[in-house]
Amino acid sequence: DGRVVDSRYQVYGCVSAIACGAWLAEWLLGKEQTQAAHLTATEIDAALQLAPVKRHCALLAEDALRMLAAAWCPNTAGSEMNHEREATG
Repeated sequence: DGRVVDSRYQVYGCVSAIACGAWLAEWLLGKEQTQAAHLTATEIDAALQLAPVKRHCALLAEDALRMLAAAWCPNTAGSEMNHEREATG
């Protein structure tokens, strides 16, 4: 039915990067692919309350999610999200 039933992560990095990967993997469970595809780094950062110097870790998690979304729907997901990201910054 288009819902995520299993989610894993593999991260090599600082504690904040690991936290972002763990949070994202947990958050994805049960979400519809379309819903998951629109999660942003800002939302990840807000959920984890990352230190300003560690906010790039949320961007890394968003990038990983974008790559996953592109694999779900290779003809549209990646291009739509790249346009969204370019528009926001």
